[in-house]
Amino acid sequence: MWRAFLSSLLLVIAPAAISQADPLEVLFVVGDGGASITVFDGERLAPVRRFATQRSVTGPPRFTPDARFVFFASIDGWIVKYDLRTFSAVAEFRAGGEAPRFAVSHDGKHVAVSSESPRGLAILDADLRPRKVLASSSRVSGVLDAARRRSFVVALQDLPELWEVSYDPKAEPIAEGVVHDFRLKEGTFVEGFLNPRRTKLEQPLDDVIFLADGSLVVGMQRHGGAGLAVQLDIRRPIAVFDLAGSTGPASGTTWSAKGRRFFAIPSAQQAVLTIVDLADGKIVKRIATAGPGSLARSHEATGNLWIDATSGKARDTLQLVDKDTLEV
Repeated sequence: MWRAFLSSLLLVIAPAAISQADPLEVLFVVGDGGASITVFDGERLAPVRRFATQRSVTGPPRFTPDARFVFFASIDGWIVKYDLRTFSAVAEFRAGGEAPRFAVSHDGKHVAVSSESPRGLAILDADLRPRKVLASSSRVSGVLDAARRRSFVVALQDLPELWEVSYDPKAEPIAEGVVHDFRLKEGTFVEGFLNPRRTKLEQPLDDVIFLADGSLVVGMQRHGGAGLAVQLDIRRPIAVFDLAGSTGPASGTTWSAKGRRFFAIPSAQQAVLTIVDLADGKIVKRIATAGPGSLARSHEATGNLWIDATSGKARDTLQLVDKDTLEV
């Protein structure tokens, strides 16, 4: 997905300057404390274009499907939309607080962003104009776009709930409270479009990520630091596993093998990589690494995991782990 975005973006921004660059090897680098963005030819590591940001940006960018526009969060609570033809800001929205959590729908028509005033989730259009605010007593700890489901998945920092907010105008109505008969709509129902469908949890979740096709969400429980896998189709947790010492699920990676789904996550405190079977949450193996790490990464098309080391004698080292043998 990222390669497709960056390939399209490359053709938009400066085709003459990068005609010799491989369109699959393009990097965005945020520099100057968030005050500038530099586009690099990843093959030659040469800068292609640099432009100033309107606000001090942070976190990963979100692109529209045609890759013409990119959205960034700022460290002082704004969402800013940039036009990558003119390299200028064209819209912004004040979410409040510190860097807001946000996601852009896969069709580019909606933006979901955490809001501080009122507290909850704001649904914006593509020009960052408010469409709806879903008020909550809780702060938002994470927002994800589930492209195949045509919905946003929202984790709440202070409530043991996971929301799924559909941006499909044809979404099924949502039942609230007790329903005697779903087929006859005997109960209280609200419109499924831009309203939250709730999954009840035992604890609030932080640092949520998607696994598999977007139907599986993994987050870190706020109390105790355990990992929790939630299946959105059945709307309940399916596995709990140990995340002790990690920086959270976003530092891990996932892959499928022999009909099962596995999750690998490094420890920020110990020189170990933990492999978890997401079917039951059991630890498959703990692999000794060159040092404590912050990231494990992979792709379905490769047989390896890449892991880093952030401290100790090997802090400049990358290692590969074979997915089949689970050996470095």
